[in-house]
Parts: sequence; C-alpha cells; structure tokens
Amino acid sequence: MRIRGLLLIVFGLLLITSLAALGLGVATSDLYPTLGVTPEQDRQLGQILIGVLIALPVLVLLVAVVLFRAVGAPLRRVSAAILVRSQTGELTQPLDQERGREFRLLVESFNALQEFFVTREAELTATKARLEEVSTRDPLTRLHARAAATEMLELELRRSRRTGLPCSVLIVGMDDFEAFNDRYYRSTGDEVLVQVADSLRSLVRSTDVVGRWSGDQMMAILLDTGAVGARHVAENVLAELSKPQPQRTEHFTVSIGVASAEAVSKATAKDLMAQAEAALADAQGHGGNQIIAFV
Repeated sequence: MRIRGLLLIVFGLLLITSLAALGLGVATSDLYPTLGVTPEQDRQLGQILIGVLIALPVLVLLVAVVLFRAVGAPLRRVSAAILVRSQTGELTQPLDQERGREFRLLVESFNALQEFFVTREAELTATKARLEEVSTRDPLTRLHARAAATEMLELELRRSRRTGLPCSVLIVGMDDFEAFNDRYYRSTGDEVLVQVADSLRSLVRSTDVVGRWSGDQMMAILLDTGAVGARHVAENVLAELSKPQPQRTEHFTVSIGVASAEAVSKATAKDLMAQAEAALADAQGHGGNQIIAFV
C-alpha cells in the first residue's frame, strides 16, 4: 500500500509537471518576438525548464522518503512500544534508545515518566500494606486487633466443626486497671499492658492466635484445645503474671475467663467471646487474681 501510494504521488507530480511545462511553453511562445528569443534558444530553455520541473517532484519525493525513514519509522517504533506497555501494564522495561536528538529526548522523557509511575506504584503498595497492618494490629501491643482476631476465631470454629477438634479462648483482664492508671499514670499502665501481651504470646503455641480484645483485656485462641487444656494454659499464664517483677515496683494482678467449644457446638465467635467475657467478669467480681471457666 505504501509503494502504491508513492507511485501514485510520483505519477501525479509528473502529470502536473508536464501540464505546467506545456502551459508555460504555450504562454512563452507568444512572447518570443517581444523578448527577442530565437526558436533555438526557446528549445534550449524549454528543455531546461522541463528538466527542472521533472527533477522537482523527484527531489520532493526523495525528501519525503528521507523524512519518512528518519521520522516516521522511529516514531512508529516508539508508539508501538508505548502501546504494548499500556496494554500489558509492563512498566519496568525502559524503551530502547533511538537515533536523533529529538527522539532520544522523547524516549528519555517517556522512560523518566515510566520510572516515576513504577516508583509511585511501589510507594502506594507499601502504604497500603502499612494501612492494612494498622487496621489488623494493635499499635501498642502489636497483637491482632479485635476485628481481626474475631474473624480468625470464626474461621477456626468452622475448621473445628470440619475436623472434629475443639477450640477454646482465654480473656486475660487487668484487675482494677483504672485505679492502677490513676495511681501510676497511663504511661506505666501501657508498659504493663505490653508486658502482659508479651507474656501471653510467649506462653501459647506459635499456631495459636493472640489479640487485644479491649483496653485492658488480651485474648488467646487456642486451636484444637478443649476445656482441660485451656484451663492448663490459663493457669500457666496466671502463674507467670503473678511472679514478682524485679524491674517493676508496681503491683498488679489479672483474672482469666475461659470458654470452650466442642466440635459439635454451633457457637459463633461472638457467642464464645461473650462466654469468656462473662467468665472473666465473674472472676473479677469474686476478688480477681483467679481463673473461671464458663460452664
């Protein structure tokens, strides 16, 4: 198609040139007597004129071909490369350099823009990850946040019903924590909460889930653990947190509520945590520093 188009252009230019030469020859023949031009001189001038008019379109065509190769081909390559990247989303591979200062600048500009978008995408991905981390982790204790822990418990209860294995939860609550904060200030209370969280995390298995349930309450999901096993874990936690702390002069106690769901249970995460909360409230209502399991 391109060759046919070029041939048509050449033919059209030659036709126009021939007509122009013919018209010019006719027009100038009337001026010979006035200008003093002899027939021989007229013939020579006509040959020169026709040669110029024939050479002109050829020259124009050559210039067009050179420009087409110098501008059109690189531009098509750059455009095709940009189109491929826009369709595939592949932005890590820079464009190949082209000859010519202008095209080098064009390619360099596109590569710089592409690098900007790649960097921006990486920044947005990192920001999204941080936001997800903030939404699923408690900023103080670095334990799972309440919503995330609840979702995990719901999934574990479903798995429990499939596998036929029990599931238990603990809620560890600070006894009279409001009075503790009033006496030792909030910053000290935060330090104690972090200590309780770290102790609870270290006393359960790596497969268990530990989260912050509320302001002064931590929780643990004990996978494949029934009431007896959960009671044993709770006793270890209470014993550990009741030990004297050489680095701390402030005294505090905790209470623990325990709730368990057998495989046949239809309890939801909300149900099981409500049972553990009721057991914790009962333990604290009876003086604190003790364990009560929901029955």
